[in-house]
Amino acid sequence: MAQVHDRVFREVDRTAARVQREIKRRTPVDTGTTRAGWRIRYASAGNTITATVYNASPVATYLHTGTGIYGPRGREITPVRADALRFKPKGSSRYIYRMSSKGYPSSSYIIRGLRAGTNWPVTVYYPDGRAPR
Repeated sequence: MAQVHDRVFREVDRTAARVQREIKRRTPVDTGTTRAGWRIRYASAGNTITATVYNASPVATYLHTGTGIYGPRGREITPVRADALRFKPKGSSRYIYRMSSKGYPSSSYIIRGLRAGTNWPVTVYYPDGRAPR
């Protein structure tokens, strides 16, 4: 029985590593923190072995689902506690002020990485009922 458990664990481990590699490869990069943050967590209970590929960075979710008009709420980003949004463009030393921002488009890189990394069918359900892009 232990041999079967070991063989199953090795297959789960190989699949999880493949999924992690494919998601990591597709993760959009600015500073590299989100791409470097992918981890695998294993759990075993009775006859079930699970592997969870996760990223603790809150940016990972925003990159995947999009923000602003491209995100789940579908509306522009506006300031909450200030008169304007303040940005420092990459490579610049000056700030830009805006009243609103369209946001960042969804890349769905997690779903695409999951589908590329496993031979099993992948079905995605969002809590709000919308379909993935």
